[in-house]
Amino acid sequence: MRSRHSRNTESTRSNWKQILKRSTLTIAAAFAAVAATTVAVPEPAAAAGPCGSSYAHVGHYEFGPSATKDWGAIDVYWSSTAGRNCAVMNSTGDAYGVSGRKFVRIFPTSAPKYHDYDSGNYKYYAGPVYTPRGYNMSGKCITVEAGIWLSSGDAGLKLPGIHCG
Repeated sequence: MRSRHSRNTESTRSNWKQILKRSTLTIAAAFAAVAATTVAVPEPAAAAGPCGSSYAHVGHYEFGPSATKDWGAIDVYWSSTAGRNCAVMNSTGDAYGVSGRKFVRIFPTSAPKYHDYDSGNYKYYAGPVYTPRGYNMSGKCITVEAGIWLSSGDAGLKLPGIHCG
């Protein structure tokens, strides 16, 4: 005959086995529920460039006082939605962060009177400037100019008849 103590031990073991079994099933069910739940995380919004969210970068043109020294870059953008181009002159190299006269200009090559121009005593960039509103630039060329005047010298770039499409 078994002692009363051994029956309690067997009973206790049986209870613990049932508790463990239920706990394991509960934990497994919780993990399954979490795994099955799809949390919708919104995509980050597309960062708008300097010209606006519908403009795509289509060109980058560096310039400086010599072939080995860059002071600036003209960045050109296109929006098929707006049918317009945009340009920004960014200071680079020794001109970056240095106050000086900086400018950028853009116009349809076939209609220079419709230009947009930005000039000032800037440290980092000039622009953005745009081809005229209401003048669809699809299939038309643009001309872009930019320049920098610093106490140590000047540099500029003119790009006639580019991005004709």
